[in-house]
Amino acid sequence: MADWRERAVSYLNHCGQGAADWCHVEPAEGVGGAAAARIDGALLTVGDKVSIWSRLTGEEFQGEMTAVVGPEVFVRLTGNIPTRLHMDHLRTGRLKLRRLAD
Repeated sequence: MADWRERAVSYLNHCGQGAADWCHVEPAEGVGGAAAARIDGALLTVGDKVSIWSRLTGEEFQGEMTAVVGPEVFVRLTGNIPTRLHMDHLRTGRLKLRRLAD
């Protein structure tokens, strides 16, 4: 856990605290009222195949968007790993979420 905290502090020092949002992220409604998130104008809905990229580590993971609840986006990564992403991490560029081509 200490390693994670050191990386988080390093990230904040690198990016500057209180920096402007890098992208616009908000909860939205998809077709038929399905839960969705709008990221820089692109609508991602539950069931979409997505890619998550970490600016901190440079790693990329793939999975499927499973829910949007308040300020959180839930994704099931390849290997059946449930993951929760906070919209603030997407806004600041710490994580990038995009829809994969079919």
